[in-house]
Amino acid sequence: MTVEMTPVQSSNIKAVGKDGNKLRVNFHSGATWEYDDAAHHHAPMTTPGESVGKYFHANVRGKHAGRVIDTE
Repeated sequence: MTVEMTPVQSSNIKAVGKDGNKLRVNFHSGATWEYDDAAHHHAPMTTPGESVGKYFHANVRGKHAGRVIDTE
C-alpha cells in the first residue's frame, strides 16, 4: 500500500505520512522510519509555523517504537 507523504520544512525531515495508527517519517538522509501508535502526530508535524524537528524529538522519537522500513 502506498502511503501519501506530506512534504515538510525541516533540515532533517523531508516528509511525513500516516498509515493506520502508524506515522511514517522520511528523512533527508533517505531513510524512512515507521513509528507505532503515532499517527496522531501527523497533523502537528504538518502545521505551518511548527518546528517539525523539535516536535518530532519531543513527541515521537524515543516515545514510540520505531523501525527503518526503507532506505534510498
